[in-house]
Amino acid sequence: MADKPRTWVLLAGAASGPDVWSRQHRTLPHATAFTYPEARGAHLLQDYAAAVLNQLPPPYVLVGHSLGGAVAQSLALTHPEHVVGMALIGTGPHLPVNPALLEGLDSSPEAMLARIAGWSLARGADPRLRDECVRRMAAWPPALAAAQFRACADFDLRGQTPPSPVPVRALVGAEDRMTPPPLVESLREVWPSTTIQVVPNAGHLVMLEQPDAVNAWLAERVAEWG
Repeated sequence: MADKPRTWVLLAGAASGPDVWSRQHRTLPHATAFTYPEARGAHLLQDYAAAVLNQLPPPYVLVGHSLGGAVAQSLALTHPEHVVGMALIGTGPHLPVNPALLEGLDSSPEAMLARIAGWSLARGADPRLRDECVRRMAAWPPALAAAQFRACADFDLRGQTPPSPVPVRALVGAEDRMTPPPLVESLREVWPSTTIQVVPNAGHLVMLEQPDAVNAWLAERVAEWG
């Protein structure tokens, strides 16, 4: 695997598309911002992981945000031989979701998605960025958003042991209300090699809020994993 070129894969979170990585393209011009297939079944994360395997050649460096981090971990758990390393942003070994959020996605999806966009940013975030995130998320297909957040709620790797170790580097916004730092720190329960960096003045969408800090961290991963 050391002699093969790495395929860098950017995996977005729930109710987010590949454009969430728009501020990382200069640092990772060779990466694929992956588009998830149209799957909404009971095994959504596994379907997404299988799509990566089917569409892109290994070995992989998996860069996953939130739900994308769950996809990355699902792939690494079943096919560790294909994964050089995981750069996980705002994610954990489980992703609890408030039941009220799931209920809101069923009853008032556009309003709930707008609220989620607000919760995903630090309280002092640029109002223009806040408006942009609200517009993007409110336009997300409601049924798909609900399926993705339910997949997050069902995801839990705690107590599982990977068949072989995979290096993990994790990053989280200090003001992340969706996946707070203690949740990200619990990645070590499954992936003992995890190292964690906390970014000040950032929430869940840290890659949009503090792109310079995230890009510097990703550049370190390029130096580490090639």
